[in-house]
Amino acid sequence: MAIYSAQIRHARRSYPDLLPWLEATPGHETRDRSSFRDAMEQRGVTPCGALAIWSIGGSILGALTAAFGRADVFVRTAAVERTVRRHLEEQAAHLDAADPSLTTLVREI
Repeated sequence: MAIYSAQIRHARRSYPDLLPWLEATPGHETRDRSSFRDAMEQRGVTPCGALAIWSIGGSILGALTAAFGRADVFVRTAAVERTVRRHLEEQAAHLDAADPSLTTLVREI
């Protein structure tokens, strides 16, 4: 979500035509994050302490992609989304036997 927030801030000034696309995505991210937090609470686990660091890194990545231009917003965002999707697929495969309901959540996201 931090990546998109930084891109949105820059796009407001430089690429207003990208705003509808960029602003639609954080809603998905917020929903997914909420779903994961609910699943963690149900299982009695807490979020990783590194989330704050990841958020800072995401903000920097989002600002850099926006600063490098419109095409970079698309190219790097697609690369990040592919990486996240691959990670989720790996997690679903790992969780399949251990926690089928969590596997379902991961696959839905």
